[in-house]
Amino acid sequence: SGTVLSNAMVFGYSQSQKMGGQGQSDTAGKFSLSVVQGTYNVGAFYPGMGQSQEVSVEVDSSNNLFVAGSKTVSTRQTGSNPFVLTIKKPSYTITGRVSDGTNTVSNAPVFAYRTDGPGHADAATDSSGNYTLYVDNGAWKVSARVSGYGAMSEQTVTVSGANQSNINFAPSGATTYQNIVGIVFESSDSSIATSTEGVSG
Repeated sequence: SGTVLSNAMVFGYSQSQKMGGQGQSDTAGKFSLSVVQGTYNVGAFYPGMGQSQEVSVEVDSSNNLFVAGSKTVSTRQTGSNPFVLTIKKPSYTITGRVSDGTNTVSNAPVFAYRTDGPGHADAATDSSGNYTLYVDNGAWKVSARVSGYGAMSEQTVTVSGANQSNINFAPSGATTYQNIVGIVFESSDSSIATSTEGVSG
């Protein structure tokens, strides 16, 4: 039960086969990954809210889907035994704005991690440079990355029963920034598998 999440990033990877797939949930929260036969860890990530628990999924040669060690075939997206990933939305928010010192920056990655226990959150700024991280109570370190400047200095934020706002980021004039540049090529390796099975949820 709960609210379906559209535009959640969904991933599946096989440690033994060193391969996997990724996709995105639609407006009904449904997703589909194309993978070869094998066993995968499957999870979902939603910006600002964090990640679901990873679930072990087996896809057999007949394209049957078995979830979390169950011997019962999953009915995938509908039916009596659907494959469901759940992301718990934390109770509070950390919000702020990212700029380059003059103009706000859209699509800037922002992250937070707890220093007094487990916890991590990621988000990206909107078209106005604003971000929202969903977090629980705790002591958090928050930072952002600004294109052309790199990572901003981490800020310590304590969440104790209330939202925290105005945690803003901009480059410091005292820092010297360098660039890493290079080229990315597409592989022409013909050994990449072409036969795929469908994992859907």
